[in-house]
Amino acid sequence: MTTAQHSGATRRPGLFAVWFLLSSVGGTVLLLVLTVVLWRLPSWAPEWVGRYSPSLDYALWSMRQDESGVVGEWVLPRAWEWEGGVAAYVRQRVEHPDPAGDDWTDMYLLRALCSSEMVAENAEERLTSGRAEVVMQRFRERSRDDLLAACLTQLKHSDVRWRVDAAESLGDLQDPEAIPALIRLLDDSVWQVREQAAASLTMIGDRAVIPDLIACAVLHPHRNPRPYLNAVVEFGEPIPEHHLIAMLAVQSAWAHELVLLRLANHRTSASLPALVRLTMDLNTATVAHARKLLKATLTRDELPMLIGYLRHDDPIMRDGSAAVLVDAGDLHAIPPLLDLLTPVAGYIDPHVEKVLLSILPIHSDEHLYEAGQHPDPGVRAWVARQLGRRHLAGADTKLLALAQDPESTVRASALRALGVIRAPQLLSLGERALLASVIDERVAAIRALGDLGDPSAIAWLRRFLRSAEVRERIAGVQALGQLGKSGDFALIQEIRARLADPDPPVQEAARTALERLSGDVDEVRTLEQRRLQEFN
Repeated sequence: MTTAQHSGATRRPGLFAVWFLLSSVGGTVLLLVLTVVLWRLPSWAPEWVGRYSPSLDYALWSMRQDESGVVGEWVLPRAWEWEGGVAAYVRQRVEHPDPAGDDWTDMYLLRALCSSEMVAENAEERLTSGRAEVVMQRFRERSRDDLLAACLTQLKHSDVRWRVDAAESLGDLQDPEAIPALIRLLDDSVWQVREQAAASLTMIGDRAVIPDLIACAVLHPHRNPRPYLNAVVEFGEPIPEHHLIAMLAVQSAWAHELVLLRLANHRTSASLPALVRLTMDLNTATVAHARKLLKATLTRDELPMLIGYLRHDDPIMRDGSAAVLVDAGDLHAIPPLLDLLTPVAGYIDPHVEKVLLSILPIHSDEHLYEAGQHPDPGVRAWVARQLGRRHLAGADTKLLALAQDPESTVRASALRALGVIRAPQLLSLGERALLASVIDERVAAIRALGDLGDPSAIAWLRRFLRSAEVRERIAGVQALGQLGKSGDFALIQEIRARLADPDPPVQEAARTALERLSGDVDEVRTLEQRRLQEFN
């Protein structure tokens, strides 16, 4: 700034101050005016809308075309916030539709009208719920087919909100023709669309769609099954049992509990397989509920089915049926279980045996005694073994009878059991049993005499140390090791001779017997090493 300019500015300070004051006041006033105009704009809108209804038509058309939803989010809320013009215009369009109007726009107008008239507090005129129903019914009758077509078209819209709205509208229409489209919508990639489709199917009320709802919950375990199953429940009680059984395939503890609560009231044998599977579920609460339900509702007619599952190919069914039978503890299950116990090629099913051993202690031992009369020799042999393990009172009498059984397997099991319980009556059978023609019976008699612990049997057993049968030599060495005493040097020498036996199992049995008789393990090992050196 030059000296002249500086001196001129300093000579006019009042002019500068006046200019600054006017500009600030003017800006402030202008800002206040704009604020008032914007604040009062909603109260002036009805008159403007009433005069320029084509502008509202254009706005509604823009709302339908706008995929972002910005226009719709602005127009529809204000349709019931404003008083006068908009509400009147919407009501007029609904009650006196324009033949050339757009059905999709009319649907939005109807929703805006119903929402505003029944919810808004500042509306001058409100429709009662009955009046709203009349208006909606009139609207449906007028454009039902056109609106259905518009909704079906809108289901393909890329915007999620439009698809959800279309699905909701189809539910409002309650037209069965919309069912196929809604079923396809159950596989939509967006969960809001799927939930609305399920709800709309419930509103239509056709129970034929229940399998489709259940299938969606089963085929998509990663999705939340509650919308689908809640839709099934909304159809009302009772839910058919075959639908409940299908719902048990849903991988959800919540779904299982939902079904179990309903099966508790009405259940038939058709649900038994699915419930048996639930007893092996990973969720402990589900397992406990399923087992409790089966224990309370299991009938005798279902016992054969459960017992048959013990031979099922699926291990889950085998384990589940065993658990249910044990929980039931029904006496009537014992005979068919014994029939199923019949060994195949000498092999007894462990599941059947486990169930029987779990049920039998609950009741008297008479059932086990009765099983000794079973026609199958494998079952009678099993009974003989169980009598030996359980040490029941009076078991010796029953075992003596089984020792006279015509089948050698039964006689062998009975002899072995008599030795286990140390029945003195075994001596009266021992000598004759040692001369039996079947090797299994002879070996059982040798072992039984060893278990009996009576030294008088030593003389009978010595000859089996030189038997041609390996099994007899092993049993003889083991029995003599049990019966002999440390001072019986002659017996010890006979057993030591078996250390040179050509069969390793006999040698091992001899070493074990010598350790027991001599009590000197080192001595036995020294003798074994010397024998090996001589052999080499």
